[in-house]
Amino acid sequence: MNTKRKLLFYSVIFFTILFVGKNNSYSQTITVDYAVKADPPLLKKFAQYNAGCINPYSNYTRDIDKLNEVDAHSFRIDLSIGKSDGTFSNPEVVQGTPANITYNFTLLDDLVTKLNDRNVLPLWSWCYIPVPLQDAGDWKNLKESIANWRDLYKEIHKQYALHYKNAGLRIGFHEIYNEPDLFGVFLNQSDFNNYYFEMYKYGALGIKEGDSEAVVGGPAYAIGEWIPGSGAFLDYVVTNTLPLDFCSFHSYMDGTSWPGEMDGIADGLDSRGFKTADIFIDEYSWLNGDNGGSTSVGANSPFNFYAAAARTFETMNVILNRTDVTMIHWAQFMESTFGDDPYGMIRKDGHRKAAFNAFKIYADMPVERNSATITNGNIKGWASSDTHKVCLVFWNNATSTQSVSVKLNNISFPTGNFRLYRIDSTNASYFSGAHENLEVEESQTAISTSEFTWSGNIPKKGVIYIVVDDNSGVTDFNPNQHNNFVAKDIRTYHYYPVRKKTYYAEFDRKRWIAYLGMGTDNSSHAQTGVVAENLPDGIDVAFVNDGTMQTIDKNSLLGLRVDYRVEGAYTKGVLFHGGIYNPLRDAEMAWGTKLQANEVHQVDLSSFSILFADYAPASWDGRVIISFIMQNTGANRKAKVVVKKKQIPSNISAKNTSQNFNIKVYPNPSNNGIFSIKSENTNYKGNILISISDLTGRECYSEIIPANSLCTINTNGKLKSGAYLMTIKHESGKRIVKKVFITQ
Repeated sequence: MNTKRKLLFYSVIFFTILFVGKNNSYSQTITVDYAVKADPPLLKKFAQYNAGCINPYSNYTRDIDKLNEVDAHSFRIDLSIGKSDGTFSNPEVVQGTPANITYNFTLLDDLVTKLNDRNVLPLWSWCYIPVPLQDAGDWKNLKESIANWRDLYKEIHKQYALHYKNAGLRIGFHEIYNEPDLFGVFLNQSDFNNYYFEMYKYGALGIKEGDSEAVVGGPAYAIGEWIPGSGAFLDYVVTNTLPLDFCSFHSYMDGTSWPGEMDGIADGLDSRGFKTADIFIDEYSWLNGDNGGSTSVGANSPFNFYAAAARTFETMNVILNRTDVTMIHWAQFMESTFGDDPYGMIRKDGHRKAAFNAFKIYADMPVERNSATITNGNIKGWASSDTHKVCLVFWNNATSTQSVSVKLNNISFPTGNFRLYRIDSTNASYFSGAHENLEVEESQTAISTSEFTWSGNIPKKGVIYIVVDDNSGVTDFNPNQHNNFVAKDIRTYHYYPVRKKTYYAEFDRKRWIAYLGMGTDNSSHAQTGVVAENLPDGIDVAFVNDGTMQTIDKNSLLGLRVDYRVEGAYTKGVLFHGGIYNPLRDAEMAWGTKLQANEVHQVDLSSFSILFADYAPASWDGRVIISFIMQNTGANRKAKVVVKKKQIPSNISAKNTSQNFNIKVYPNPSNNGIFSIKSENTNYKGNILISISDLTGRECYSEIIPANSLCTINTNGKLKSGAYLMTIKHESGKRIVKKVFITQ
């Protein structure tokens, strides 16, 4: 080879190496440290929403199990009562005339049952104007000339709540109307200006009269700025001493009001003393918003294609940082069958869209978030982990493909299995021409997790999800495997002494885990509580802390409190703490006895047990509020509180438990729902409460009977075949739980 040819040859090699090297360099790097926790956690507060016009009803039956895939905790529907094209308007739920109002809950009950069976809480937006109160048959026009319309409106809402209470079906949240401020669209302007506040008043009072434990709220405004505005709605609620368990509004990220809209609502609630009222954004989406949104509808809507997944993650990321928002209902779950409505994670034909798969990834990720450092703003993402699994999702906001290098540090297990999923034009996006579901695109087994790395490309607007598990048997996209039923939860409380902060406190009712965090302030009051019954004899509790807890002042506390109810009122509070506690504590207690604890016990928070009957007052009725409290313990401190049923060994006794409370239940199984209950103790007097619940904790039947040595209960065919838990409680506080079976 002559000199010129050699020079040409080596020049080609040099520039080839240079060119390939440049193309193989990674413009983006993501470094995750799984030893470092980050805030806010990936709380499971994204819920689902449907417009009222989903027809036929069989679409619900077809898609109901998809709620499990996205780990739905709640499902909101504006019910379109009185609106002839609504799902639940055939037949109308409320019918008749002002003088003779009738009700038909058949179709709605079927859906409530389906949701209850899946442990999903319905949020029913009771809209619009019921037929008997309509003017000229117009569902958005109240006939205020009916002299007693207020009483009738209240009675109708009372019957809503009373029906479900008597049926043993659970409605998680009752909302008074839907978007009344969209003049002429859902309520005539004159009716909004003159009567909506009264509609809220009589509707909310009716709900509470039908079921005093119902959770009620509103106003479900389309324009959230109107809620604080002049303060008219909130002031009306205060002046009339009305219930407002949650304050709701809608946001489609239109770019005209966020985040001032959120700040205004938070300020409005703060200034009027609503310390336990939750904020729900019960319609939330990016479609029609700025930054990539569009008003296109039908088949060409951007909501149908793969880029919707990245846009959905980006929109979720905005609201995650608002820890004072309790729940967000995504608009929407199923496409409505009204015109070319593009909203929906599921198309009219039942196919999952790319946005559905974004929610499926979020549901799969552990709650506890980890530190993720990303070198360039084109890429955004989250990392999280638990004992058995580490995860990383990231998406590409750029308009071109990005090369990415990922490094996962400090994974807690030495070896594991790696899987990678994608959402892009050729993966997990049915309407982009790809396969519908998330599928493993890359995998390795038995890898060393020490400084694990991955490198590759992510297309414009694409999503990559990486999972590494410890080979313990956990599976991807199966949220139900983490469910942990401890007791029947009645409702969850949150406490907001000051909003617009970074502290958080959330109780996950499916997993029975509480997440507490101080945020960026040394002094914050993070507190959440769950009202519960059908309790086990005891619970095992474990606080897993992140950071050394500090004592800032006399109200510094990390602990758990149990408030006991007697004859409808909470009379005793018992506090368990790990050493950070001052007897001079005077912090507000917003629920339960609303006083400082009657008893205080220091325990090892990392592992302790509570036998409920050991601390119960006389005549305790079996209802408690369990509160999780972190206050003034230093910036960036966090705690995860895991609650599990305690299995009490036979050689351990507790006061007022099943000891010397020998009950036999027979026949078991029963083929007709009739049980004989025999007590071996003949000296009991008074009454016994019999409560039968399904295995999710939903009460299906209850009866109070005299405490005789032998008695019979007849469930009258109300219970389907299956397994149930029968709780037998004597008024002395003694109780026992039996597993019973009914066959048909």
